[in-house]
Amino acid sequence: MTNACLPAEERPNKTTIFISGVSETRSFLNWLRASYPDGLMAQLKAETLMVDPSTANVHTATVSALHSLDGRSVCFHTFTVPEKRCARLLVKNLSSGMPESVVGDEHESLDIRVQAVTQLRSGRRDQYPANNGFLTSHFIVSVTHVPEVYKMRSITELCGLRLSVETYVVPNVPLQSAASASGKRSETANRTPVRHV
Repeated sequence: MTNACLPAEERPNKTTIFISGVSETRSFLNWLRASYPDGLMAQLKAETLMVDPSTANVHTATVSALHSLDGRSVCFHTFTVPEKRCARLLVKNLSSGMPESVVGDEHESLDIRVQAVTQLRSGRRDQYPANNGFLTSHFIVSVTHVPEVYKMRSITELCGLRLSVETYVVPNVPLQSAASASGKRSETANRTPVRHV
């Protein structure tokens, strides 16, 4: 069970790093474990080395070490650890005339690190950018999962306005329709693989 008392970066990690192109597995792992001797578990499957860092901090350090091998035969891919993924929250009942920058600044003043702010329009503007619907009083605020999400959910007022915060759920629109309207392929936001060669 995850210990909630631990800082997010020190909680057990479940994000594997997949490494290929390693010729000398033992010496490679010795090099990789130099900074974290007890922080890496590894197993070899076929020609792929699967490394499981113990915490988010060790995952970050391992990825950084692998980046230093740029230009060599070793390549790897992994996923963003949960602590660094973005969560999109729907902030409701603000003013429709409030600029996105003001919403972002107000959150920053509450010590909440905001990645992006998008004001919704009527007519499902988030799925159909060509739809020039009216601006609504709802905003999508993107933050990192920990600890900003918890801070966001505790907010009841912003700029003197009572508000509510909930998880943003993308409207269920057929992929073909969404893609043809935006001219882009639909992407998965939360678990995007990060590939490095």
